[in-house]
Amino acid sequence: MDWIWDAKKAAINKAKHGVSFETAILVFEDEFQISLLDHFPSEIRYITIGRPSIYSPIVLVVVHTWNKTGPGRIISAREASKKEKGIYRDDNLKN
Repeated sequence: MDWIWDAKKAAINKAKHGVSFETAILVFEDEFQISLLDHFPSEIRYITIGRPSIYSPIVLVVVHTWNKTGPGRIISAREASKKEKGIYRDDNLKN
């Protein structure tokens, strides 16, 4: 899938959270990723929790839109909280 994002928003996100959107899109390659529907008033958004690499100890949370006919849009990305890491771990222990 192709991804797009606002360059200004990407720079702000990198400065604030230390995660580039280029790194964020790698979570979609994680076979153990978890995607949840996010309730946002103006559009359908998703929250995906995953690792940018199978070798990475870091778990990321990526907020994004998804479009069947065009590119998805990255909205934000950050390192997962302890609770979010637990959700990722617990979901993958079930499988």
